[in-house]
Amino acid sequence: MKLKALVAALIATSGLLGMSAAQASDGTVSFTGSVVATTCTIAAGGAVSVTLPPVDASALSSSGKTATPTQFNIVLSGCTAGQQVHAQFEMGPTVDTATGNLKNSGGAGFVEISLLNPAFQAINIATLVNDGAGTGLTTTAGANTLSYFAQYISTGVATAGTVISSVTYSLVYN
Repeated sequence: MKLKALVAALIATSGLLGMSAAQASDGTVSFTGSVVATTCTIAAGGAVSVTLPPVDASALSSSGKTATPTQFNIVLSGCTAGQQVHAQFEMGPTVDTATGNLKNSGGAGFVEISLLNPAFQAINIATLVNDGAGTGLTTTAGANTLSYFAQYISTGVATAGTVISSVTYSLVYN
């Protein structure tokens, strides 16, 4: 009895194995990449603090209005010359997936923080639009500075209060 069950199980298993082997492939996915040496060190352990100047709520009176673009820098040292590098701002709990801006955890209502690349184009962190190659720089030997901007952006009629957020980033070498 046990032998019949074992033979039946082997026949069923071999049939399943034959089915997977008989399936035809429709294509191939090939992967290429490279491993690069980190060419720069980020100053201050990567921490950057940006203080946006106060803005009157009336300047943010309707959705999409922006105010006070403020430059901030990511300072690099010990760079090897000739590498393309940019900061890639990363998705996380502080990013509004609908707008790609930074959510406000402070008391001001209907206000987010929008990041801008060096060409003053809004960076959508959720989709990486305007955040990537071409927005950084080609390093020179030694110290280099990546410059970006942050600004208030309204999601409705802004109300007064504090604006607080943060975002993580990584250096990406191309």
